[in-house]
Amino acid sequence: MRVMGPVDAQVGLDLLSRVITQLAESADCERAVEEMAQAVVSARGVADFCAVDLVDEPGLPPRLIAAVHPEASMVDRARRMRRRPHLDEASPIGLMKVLRTGEADVVAECDPAQPGLEAELGLWSWVVVPVRVGQVVAGALTLASVESRRELGEGELVLATALASAVGSAVERSRLRSERNEVLAVLSHDLRTPLGVILLVVDLLGQDGVPEAVSRQLGRLERAAKSMDRLLTDIVESGRLESGALQADLTALDAGRVMDEAHEAAWAAATDAGIDLDRSAAPGVTLRADRGRVLRALHYLIEGAVKRTPPGGRVSLSVERRGNEVIWSIGDSAPELGAGGDQRGAGARTGRPRPASALGWALARGVVRAHGGRMWIERRAGSALAGNVVRIALPVAGP
Repeated sequence: MRVMGPVDAQVGLDLLSRVITQLAESADCERAVEEMAQAVVSARGVADFCAVDLVDEPGLPPRLIAAVHPEASMVDRARRMRRRPHLDEASPIGLMKVLRTGEADVVAECDPAQPGLEAELGLWSWVVVPVRVGQVVAGALTLASVESRRELGEGELVLATALASAVGSAVERSRLRSERNEVLAVLSHDLRTPLGVILLVVDLLGQDGVPEAVSRQLGRLERAAKSMDRLLTDIVESGRLESGALQADLTALDAGRVMDEAHEAAWAAATDAGIDLDRSAAPGVTLRADRGRVLRALHYLIEGAVKRTPPGGRVSLSVERRGNEVIWSIGDSAPELGAGGDQRGAGARTGRPRPASALGWALARGVVRAHGGRMWIERRAGSALAGNVVRIALPVAGP
């Protein structure tokens, strides 16, 4: 007996709204696609089975990156089928047909005698649509009914096509990030060779007996080269953090001590700029986090606060625990930042100061995301306390 009925339009719209946002915001493409497949199967009356296959390079077999069904045994079978040495590329139905032709395949009721992965897996009815990156077919998305024996048709085709478009965009962003990180890694490696030579020459020239004027110039050159080396490290790391390729090295931290270290590192620059840099920390605030990267994020945000605050102003640092989060706050007495801390909008369009350098903001945001935390900007009102507050909130237990 076949059960008729297309997917409910409101259910489909709610599902699309949720998963498109997840796919757009996630730094881990394959994890986001897996979560999308889970959301599809969990949604009422959409599909009993959802799978996404990708072709990493032309000529390679499809790779199953997501498969969801209430029974784990069916998911295991689907994965084993994809690992076969030879898949039938000439199959007239389903996944292999879509990868070959780039056209969707809609089957209202499966003929068990027909060859194909879908029939062998025991799917009753399915919609398989191409996942495209640009104009290239880079994979396929499958929606299927199994136990419900519901006929999938036009409504499911529209939904699957929209989901596949979102997956394709996420895959394209992921691949671009990966390519960018490879270019940055090569660039960093190539630039470090001449920097190393510069530092070596500075060290050799800076022996005893060098005139004081020359020694000062060598010192400036050494500081510039070391600054460039740190900049290269941060560029590569920010890209890896943003793409989710770099994992946080979690240890137990005293949040107050981390704030003290950040304050000490920034104190000289703030004093030279005529800025009063103060701090306060609630006692006994601890969490699991990556000490080095949290310090680097705080450094960039404090540096930004010092640079945008006029001489005679104040930058205040604090840390406290609120519920299950540890919150670091960097307050200033500077003019208003761009709304919402949009780094591209601040300065570029409004002329307002930025919360940090473009690189610093990206690195801090990547550190926060790697910890499963959040970062935002508030505007502080009041004549004596007017200014901005950049806040970082990290979960106490880690990501």
